[in-house]
Amino acid sequence: MEERIACSAILIKGLNATYDGMHLGLRHSDCFAVIARIRATVDATDNMRIECLRHATQGFMTTKGRFVTREEGMKIAIGKDQIIAKHGKGEKLYSECLY
Repeated sequence: MEERIACSAILIKGLNATYDGMHLGLRHSDCFAVIARIRATVDATDNMRIECLRHATQGFMTTKGRFVTREEGMKIAIGKDQIIAKHGKGEKLYSECLY
């Protein structure tokens, strides 16, 4: 199977075992909503929200289960003809480019 962009993802690394990992969604706002639900259950403070943002990298999950940055995601999406609309400067992939 050739690698394609599957969905938006936010990777949190280096915060703690509760938050670290890949959070998936159709759009990045959906990923943040998943993280917010975890925070509501565990620690809903603004300090934890800020720490989540500091440790987060926005990108995409591929069909091979790999996290890629917005820049690498754009290269993959262009190569697989997944872009349906341009968004931003064109160097970074946004979910709005895909659907």
